[in-house]
Amino acid sequence: MNPFSRQLVGDATKKTSAWLGVALLVVCARCPLAWCQSPSPSQGEGSKTLVQQQGPAKLCLSGVEGMDALHMRFADVLKVTVEIEGGAALEVRTPDTLTQSMGWKVLSATPAETSPPKPGVRTRWRKTYELEALSPESLMLQVEPFSWREKGGVFSTVTFKPIPIQVRTTIGEPDLKKLRDPTVIERVPSAGSWPWLPWAGLGLGTAAVMGLAAYFLRRRSQAARAALTPEALALHELDRLERLRWPQKGRGERFVSLLSNVLRNYLEKKWNLPARRQTTPEFLRTLSAQTVLDEVQSKFLAEFLDQFDLAKFAGVEPAASFCDDLAKEVREFVRGQASPVKG
Repeated sequence: MNPFSRQLVGDATKKTSAWLGVALLVVCARCPLAWCQSPSPSQGEGSKTLVQQQGPAKLCLSGVEGMDALHMRFADVLKVTVEIEGGAALEVRTPDTLTQSMGWKVLSATPAETSPPKPGVRTRWRKTYELEALSPESLMLQVEPFSWREKGGVFSTVTFKPIPIQVRTTIGEPDLKKLRDPTVIERVPSAGSWPWLPWAGLGLGTAAVMGLAAYFLRRRSQAARAALTPEALALHELDRLERLRWPQKGRGERFVSLLSNVLRNYLEKKWNLPARRQTTPEFLRTLSAQTVLDEVQSKFLAEFLDQFDLAKFAGVEPAASFCDDLAKEVREFVRGQASPVKG
């Protein structure tokens, strides 16, 4: 599922999650017991959490907490380490970018390290990336595939599964008026006249109902998206991207990157082209060997992807007018493919 698909599913369950939170707050407010949670110690700088093992490759995260459900603080940096084991002549190909998932930004990447060959010991290749979350919410991290081979053989691809991570803020309401005087003795809450057991049962029942509602809403949303044509889905994603108004907020480079993802996703769904898994030169070579597009359409794709690479690697934020022109060109291209193209 691409980043825009996950965001659409998340929108369908936001209201349900809000009502669930209100119900749990009511239960805690009426309960006479003292609810508390001891803060867990943060992980050390060198500690890592093994997330996935895919054959000779494994994916480790640093900066997250939890086992079944991973979460991290919004102000922290997430470190992603990929390790691959092989023979003495191990060769690894890395993707152009670690992830194209929405809500993440790759800050840096360390040079790849390969352990020196030793008799009877397999070679270990390792590379670490640093990422930051762009907003405190539930995000999905999809690491792009890595390729490896031994002794000049055929490259094998390692594909990792998506990783859900809850990004949370450390301060809910930074209001000085709501800070308590540390010298005042806090009173123990009274039990009250109402028993807490019925309220706890009500809260659990409400949570169960909300969970079922969220499940069925998600199923219905997925079924609706599956019925959309590639053109309708691409135009829907364009509308959502333009409503973010990132070029007007000084995020033009991010806007152009996601705009390219929309076009590449559309090409994969429409003609089953490996648009997301190849670099621009590789994709253009693949496109030249196909007959799904005519000369004018192929020229448009080449010019658009060149403009995207220029905006990405120029180191200068593209102007808002430039971003708007690119979005209009992509929209016109997608609309022009609504009817079949002669091969």
